[in-house]
Amino acid sequence: MTDQIIDADFGEEAEIAQAAKDAGKKGATFASVYGPKIYDGARMLLSVSAQKLGWDSRERAAAWPGLILGQVSHYAWQAEKQGLEGVPDRKTIDREMQKSDDFRRAYEAVSGVALNNSAREYDLTDEARAVAVNQCGSPKLSAHDRLDRARQVPAPLRAQAKELHDTGVCSYTESAIALGQKYANGERDRATRVSGKVRRRPERGGAR
Repeated sequence: MTDQIIDADFGEEAEIAQAAKDAGKKGATFASVYGPKIYDGARMLLSVSAQKLGWDSRERAAAWPGLILGQVSHYAWQAEKQGLEGVPDRKTIDREMQKSDDFRRAYEAVSGVALNNSAREYDLTDEARAVAVNQCGSPKLSAHDRLDRARQVPAPLRAQAKELHDTGVCSYTESAIALGQKYANGERDRATRVSGKVRRRPERGGAR
């Protein structure tokens, strides 16, 4: 255990040192310094949660906005202290995180299943699952619970959630996916700007 704690401390120090080094690069921004960390962290959380809770592709899409924004919030405070360009302000982050929470609740209202209910964990024994249901309620929502969730969120988000549930895609999740790609490519985009080279974007269209 002691070795694990020491390793974790050194890992954190190394990450801080690397971030300071990246922040000193020409044209450094919040996206270039922390973007890959934001994207990788959100992807890891998505993968772990999806496996643990048995999320399907639509549920993963419903959870993604909150996960990527949570990582943005996590790294923003350090970037603010470094004076990096492009750091979202706290009010914007809080507003967008509230929107992602509302969207998740809207999706739960439409699908009738709670995303983060611990009774969904795949490796529970029958006894442990019964205890989880007793403590957290069933993952399958009652009509009352679904209505309660629906009432908590704005109508446009309910419409977006229904579109995701029915078709597997909606503009809100697409925007969150685009945000993730922006951060994933942050350092590459900085290097491109500094070099003065223009990257040709692939033509849109075709199978996704």
